[in-house]
Amino acid sequence: MSAKEVKSSKVSNKKGNKGSDPENIVRYTIYGISGVVAICLLLAVVFMIIPNTVATAGSEKITKDEFVFFHTQAINSYLQYNTDKLPVDEFLDQSLGEGLTFRNMAVAAATQQVHEYAIQYDLAKKKGLSLTQDEINSTVTSIRSLLEETANEYGVSINTISKANFGLPFRKVVKLYEKAMLGDKYANETVTNMQLSDEDYNAYYEENKESIDRVTARHILLGIAETDSEIKIKGLEDKANDILQKIKDGADFEALVKEHSTDTNSVEKGGKMTFTRNQMVKEFETFVFDNEPGTLGVVRTDYGFHIIEVMEHLFGYEANADIVKSRLPSIKYNKELSELKEGEYAITFRNSFGDIFD
Repeated sequence: MSAKEVKSSKVSNKKGNKGSDPENIVRYTIYGISGVVAICLLLAVVFMIIPNTVATAGSEKITKDEFVFFHTQAINSYLQYNTDKLPVDEFLDQSLGEGLTFRNMAVAAATQQVHEYAIQYDLAKKKGLSLTQDEINSTVTSIRSLLEETANEYGVSINTISKANFGLPFRKVVKLYEKAMLGDKYANETVTNMQLSDEDYNAYYEENKESIDRVTARHILLGIAETDSEIKIKGLEDKANDILQKIKDGADFEALVKEHSTDTNSVEKGGKMTFTRNQMVKEFETFVFDNEPGTLGVVRTDYGFHIIEVMEHLFGYEANADIVKSRLPSIKYNKELSELKEGEYAITFRNSFGDIFD
C-alpha cells in the first residue's frame, strides 16, 4: 500500500478510550521478532531524549512513560500499513504530503491522547473517585492473558510483548492502565449524570436532523456486472418489473428476496435496512426519503436494479429521541474537554520534550 493510499483511507487515532481497552492491546503487534527489536530500538532513542516529566496539563504532570505508552500504540497502529515491509524508520519518515509523515502523525496522536488522559485522571482525583480491587484485578487479568497468548505464540517473554505494544514493561503498563481506567470512570460518570433539558435535545435535533432522520426500507437487488451487455441489462430491468408486479399482486416480499436478491448483506434480513441520508447511493436515497411509506418501485443505480418498498419514515425528534439522548451527553462532554484542553488544562511542554516533534 502506498503512502497516498494510506492517507486516503482516513487513517486516524480516534478520540476516546482506546488506551484503556484491553481488547486493543495486541491488535497491531507483531511483525516478527525483528519488528519488535526495531520498535524497541526506536523507543530507546525516545527514552534518552525525554526527561521524567515531559509536560504538564494544568498541575498534572505527564511523564515519559505516559507519553511512550500512547506513542508506541500510535506507531504500531500505523505500522499495520507497512505492507511493503520497509525498514521501520524509512516507513515512518516517508512523506504523506502536506508535511505529514507517520512519525509526526504518531506524535500528534499520542499528544492528544496523553493530554486527555491527564485531564480526566486529574478531574477524577478531584472528584474523589477510586477503583475497586475487582475492577483493577479484572483489567490486569485481561491484559496479562492477551499478552501471554502472544508471548507464547512467539516464544518470548511477556515483557518483550509488553514493550513491543506499549514501550514499557508489564508492571508499568498496569499502573498506567489503572490511571486510564480512573479517568474513564470520571468520563463515564460525567456523561451518565449530565443534566440536559428537552430544549437542549430538541435544539440538537434541529441542528442535525439531516444526519439523524432515518428511513426503513427493504429491497431486492438484481446486480449488474461491468461486462453485462445491453441486452442482458434490459432483461434484468424486465425481470425487476415482473418481480415488482408480483409484489403488488400479493407475493411474499421476503421469499422473493431469498430467491432473487444479489445483495448478500441484506438477504438474511429479508432485504430490510434502516439508514440515514448519505449512507446509500443517491438514486436509492432519493426514492426512499421522498416517497411515502408503502410506496413500491424499481430504481436503477450503479449496482443494478432495486425493487424497493418504503416501510417507515423515522422523521422528527420524537422518532429519534433515543438516538439524540444517547449522543448529546457525549458530544457536550467532548466539547467541555476540548475547552479544558485550551484553557485551564492547556498542555505545556518542556524544551527537551519539544525536541521529539522536530
